[in-house]
Amino acid sequence: MGHWEWGAGNRRAESKDSLMEFKDSLMEIKDSLMELKDSLIELKDSLMELKDSLIELKDLLMEIKDSLMELKDSLMELKDSLIELKDSSPILNAQCPMPNNQ
Repeated sequence: MGHWEWGAGNRRAESKDSLMEFKDSLMEIKDSLMELKDSLIELKDSLMELKDSLIELKDLLMEIKDSLMELKDSLMELKDSLIELKDSSPILNAQCPMPNNQ
């Protein structure tokens, strides 16, 4: 019987070792999950910064578009004024012929 008791004690020690290994594995998983959580928080923050930057870029591009539209309108007005000036002046009309394909 003494041999049986020693075997049972050995199985309990092995079981305890297995439980400790399992606990250690769970702690490693917990640590990995915490690192993943931190990385995801950093990613979220970076994505929010990117979103803000893209919104600012969109706003700047809209301002550029508006300025270009104003410039186009001003150039069209200038073109029309030059055509009127040419048409109203016989001297300019003779010296500065403008193409008809406006």
